Amino acid sequence: MKKTIKRILPVTALLAYFIANLVTIMDFPTIHSDELWLKGLTEEMIRKSSFSVTEPFYDLYPRVVHPFRWLYHSLEALFFTIFGSSAATSRMLSLVAASLALIVFYRILSKTLQGWLLPIAGTLTLALNIQFLYSARFGRQDSIILLLLVTAYGIASGAMLNGRRAPLTLALITLLGIGVHPNSFLIGMTVASVLIVRLFMKEIRLKDLVSYFIVTGAGFAAYIAAGNLMNPGFLTGYLKFGESLGIEGSPIGRLEGFYWFWYKLYHRIGGTYDLFDIRIEIVLMIASILLIPLLALAMRNRGSGIFNMTFLPWSAILGINLGLLVIGRYNQTSVVFLIPFIILVLMTMIDKILESPERRWLAAATSISLLVLVPSGLYGGLQSYSGSKPYKLSFEAMIDEIDGIVSDDSVVLGNLNSIDAFDGQRFYDIRNLAFLEDNGMTIEDYIKERGITVILLHEEMDYISKTAPTWDFLYGSGTYMDELLVYISEKTELIGEFENPLYAMRITRYSGTYPWKTRIYRVRP
Repeated sequence: MKKTIKRILPVTALLAYFIANLVTIMDFPTIHSDELWLKGLTEEMIRKSSFSVTEPFYDLYPRVVHPFRWLYHSLEALFFTIFGSSAATSRMLSLVAASLALIVFYRILSKTLQGWLLPIAGTLTLALNIQFLYSARFGRQDSIILLLLVTAYGIASGAMLNGRRAPLTLALITLLGIGVHPNSFLIGMTVASVLIVRLFMKEIRLKDLVSYFIVTGAGFAAYIAAGNLMNPGFLTGYLKFGESLGIEGSPIGRLEGFYWFWYKLYHRIGGTYDLFDIRIEIVLMIASILLIPLLALAMRNRGSGIFNMTFLPWSAILGINLGLLVIGRYNQTSVVFLIPFIILVLMTMIDKILESPERRWLAAATSISLLVLVPSGLYGGLQSYSGSKPYKLSFEAMIDEIDGIVSDDSVVLGNLNSIDAFDGQRFYDIRNLAFLEDNGMTIEDYIKERGITVILLHEEMDYISKTAPTWDFLYGSGTYMDELLVYISEKTELIGEFENPLYAMRITRYSGTYPWKTRIYRVRP
């Protein structure tokens, strides 16, 4: 009976977790324009049956055709084909990937820790971590990268696969990750870090490490070749585009960016991504990086258990941080990649310190405490998130409001987070206006040439214009705003407005804190 419960409990808990998240998938977090951006690109790939496309709503905003996305958009296209194209379907893909990552994480814990209660407690700690939950319900690539990352760690650490197949499998996972997003470089750094540590522990041969590097390098070269076939010279354009996104080039700039990345996460200073209180996780990560080498070396003579078991997740944490530093692109959603390994270090320490029979009751008590405290912490985090946004209008309600004002045949200039209300082939994002001067155009030229009949403007644009240049990075230089407002006053008429507190203001510290408005104008013939 006890064995049956041990088998059924994790499966039942995961199924309940998946269903509970699925039925509330649109409730948290608020829909981000990144999700609609990726969704629109996938729809264009489906429409043209090609990966060599760019977003139709960006005709002036610089875009580069590249091969580092084929797997993500293939998976999203598959989900769209089965379940229909929607923001909810995009999020479902992330939820499936996150749920699979939990299965892999549970398996790693089961192979690493003693007993059955600690692995369940550790998996629950990850599942109900608010940063993990945010990623699991966010229609971006992060959850798929996390699934591949955790799987790669399980193989690299020896918890899931050993022998000659391991290096080739790790190379395949890394290369699949590159087809999801360039951030999968973090997978390669994690695998390399873990394998190097295991090499020093004499658990693997140098041949295994070399095989991984050779196969991964050859595969990456194939990506570059494919990219040049799709778009000759794509890499130059792609690197230039990366610079425009804030990727630091100089070593000093990367170090400064790395410092400010963690500083802002700790103090919850951000732009359009929701930031949560993860100070405990950050403190645990820093403590792990600094103290585990000292602790492991001090206890090495007493047996290699704690040395081996804590140094492997430590090496993953170190590898991811070094990867972020090398990439120089400090996207705040990337912090989720570290959460499983911080938890793994913590659970391993608990297990090894309390491994003696007379102390196992303390391990069980700790597990039970986590099973109680972790859900309570998540509840508090979600309540705080909801309370920080007292003014609300759901994404679906916003779309309905727009549908009631704008006719189906309209050609629209507006913010990307409203694109679901329109035909994606007849929509232009307002970010294009930042590149009018580069293309020798005026706003009037742009609107006439594209036959734009409706302009949708969120009130955040007024705020960004008034506080320039603080928030210019969201929509490019705000110099076009004055020209746009003059055009609106002279060439359009207001046909509708409504309170849109969450989506008429994308800056998270202000979103939902005031009844921000969306205004819709018709361009006069």
